[in-house]
Amino acid sequence: MASGTSAVAVSDPVVMAAGDIACAPGSSRGRKCRDDLTAELLADATHVVTVGDNQYNCGQLSAFQNAYDKTWGQWWDKTYPVVGEDDYSGGGCSTPGAEGFFTYFGERNGQPARHQQGSCTKSCQGWYSYDIGDNWHVVALNTNCTGTGVGGCSASSPQVKWLKADLADNSKSCVLAVMHRPYWANGNTVNKYKAIVEALYAGDVDVLLTGNSHLYARYAQQTPSSKVDTQNGIRAFIVGMGGKSHSKLASPRLPNFQAGNDTAFGVLALTLHPDSYDWEFKQAYPVTSNPYTDTGTTSCH
Repeated sequence: MASGTSAVAVSDPVVMAAGDIACAPGSSRGRKCRDDLTAELLADATHVVTVGDNQYNCGQLSAFQNAYDKTWGQWWDKTYPVVGEDDYSGGGCSTPGAEGFFTYFGERNGQPARHQQGSCTKSCQGWYSYDIGDNWHVVALNTNCTGTGVGGCSASSPQVKWLKADLADNSKSCVLAVMHRPYWANGNTVNKYKAIVEALYAGDVDVLLTGNSHLYARYAQQTPSSKVDTQNGIRAFIVGMGGKSHSKLASPRLPNFQAGNDTAFGVLALTLHPDSYDWEFKQAYPVTSNPYTDTGTTSCH
């Protein structure tokens, strides 16, 4: 891994990402429920990427309209969302088929859907791809594997078959993947998602953003079997510090854990250069007595 920060050209897009974002409407703010603070960081982003569990407790449309929409929702027109399990159900309630998520992100003021599901507003696939600029391809995945319409997460599932085909067709020099639940999680690996990660590795994906744990973590470039690979490995981040609350970093850490924080809210900013990327943890204000930052740069494969 190279150190320092690359020069930023005017045309270099800046992606800002986090998951686990908005508390239920009417929740009191304090040491949690600070999506209002993380939203303030997004003004300078060219693209906003949500990493799942966008709206608690279970993603009803009314909750999106009365909570998420008042903070992160102001950047709806540049947002590319990923769905999380708490957008389907949680906290003693459920939203069948994540109808609130797909309806909210499907259309607003006549603008087209970011999740590219057409007219679908319930039990949609929740996986899609798009390009950022001339050099970056992005795949957005759905880790709610057993959900109706998702298509599973196994090697033979429709989602993974699509993923392999999409990456095989990609002509961009750098690739970013986004999904809610991590394979390299907070202290353990989750085999349920190994087929997805194997497809990402075979498809030459550079960066993987995940959430679910309400914290920040960065891992070294590695293979699906968790061996360091600085030539072709995937650099994974957990970016679940979008505002809902905090989890604790588990101990012991995974072998390739490099950096992390479980007390700060914020977003991960990725500056996407033609053949490399810079990362920066941006902490939401007010900054705590122990401000946190994490920065670096890495070349694409």
